[in-house]
Amino acid sequence: MFSLLIMMFAFPLILVTVFVLQFRQFISPEGFAQRKYKTLHQYQLQISRLSSELNNPKTDIRKKLNCAQEIVDGYSRLQSFCSQSRGGVEWFRNTCIFPSSQAKEAVSDYTTLLSELQVFHTDFFPTVSPDQKIQSDWNVLSCDHDSYEQLIRQKRSIRTFPVYIDHKMRNGFFLSHDMNSIYSVSLFDCTCPDHESRVLPCKHMYRLFYELTVGTDYSLDINVTDLYEATGFIELSDSDKVSYINIVRSLYNRGNLPWTTHKSSCVNKSLELGLLLQSDAVDYISLLNHHTKDKIITSIRKFGITDCYPSWTKTRIIDYIIEHHEQYLKKEYADFVAVVIPPALERWCSGITSVVNSEFLQEWDHRFEKFL
Repeated sequence: MFSLLIMMFAFPLILVTVFVLQFRQFISPEGFAQRKYKTLHQYQLQISRLSSELNNPKTDIRKKLNCAQEIVDGYSRLQSFCSQSRGGVEWFRNTCIFPSSQAKEAVSDYTTLLSELQVFHTDFFPTVSPDQKIQSDWNVLSCDHDSYEQLIRQKRSIRTFPVYIDHKMRNGFFLSHDMNSIYSVSLFDCTCPDHESRVLPCKHMYRLFYELTVGTDYSLDINVTDLYEATGFIELSDSDKVSYINIVRSLYNRGNLPWTTHKSSCVNKSLELGLLLQSDAVDYISLLNHHTKDKIITSIRKFGITDCYPSWTKTRIIDYIIEHHEQYLKKEYADFVAVVIPPALERWCSGITSVVNSEFLQEWDHRFEKFL
């Protein structure tokens, strides 16, 4: 009988306990997540997709800003949904407060970054020009200059190698990165492979636009002047342009002292056009030193020189030939010439060989890294 009484009182207590436990589960964050799994999963998929796009380094700044704003809006709708069900508010607070605040910070950061990019384009690397002719040529190729791919090309443009800028014709020539090719560049066209494949502004076109609007004297240690009427550089073939630039670089590495070189078609054409000047200081010592002593003896004997002896050292033989046998040297090395850069072209050639200021490059890279 006593057992029966205990059972009569205990059973309702068990029912109440079970009910309370089930109710707590019902109103708990875990219970809410279980009941609303399908809806919450949809929100999760949407926010996850937007987050992946936001974190993609190749996503444009404007698109990143739009993604961040959509994430903020998504969390706002999710919070409203959660507030309508028991356990939802606590679930949202436990699960979504931190990423929601991060999304709001991202909106603020990308808004600021986009504003900084617009200032950068206005002051530091413009993509608009007050010159209507420059702008109309530039606009022939419509382009989103703030896109990731184009920002990459703007960043690379500072390391391009302009060797001739014609401010009157608004075009120029650029040496390739490997120093083996030269590209003809205008505001709406370039012969480089990148532009020919994409038909969008390449790094050379961006650098040309920069030269015509801001100019190298504004911020660079390189001086590329308008030589349209001053030189015959544009008359050289593309291969000779590359060869001429390499000659100029060799001369500047020597402090523009006379440089002895073979009379190639480029050298002859450059002398003819006044791009180089001939010097009498042919370096016969270096030319002779390229040969062995035996070969030098054989050569001078064929020329009829007999007053040099095999017992002499190579240095003594060379010195004797240079001092006493000028005619032999002129005949033997008739295909060689010593050249120097004309004084009128020294500033331009200095620009061709200059190295861009490293501090400016660091500043340039730093600004672009923020946008990329």
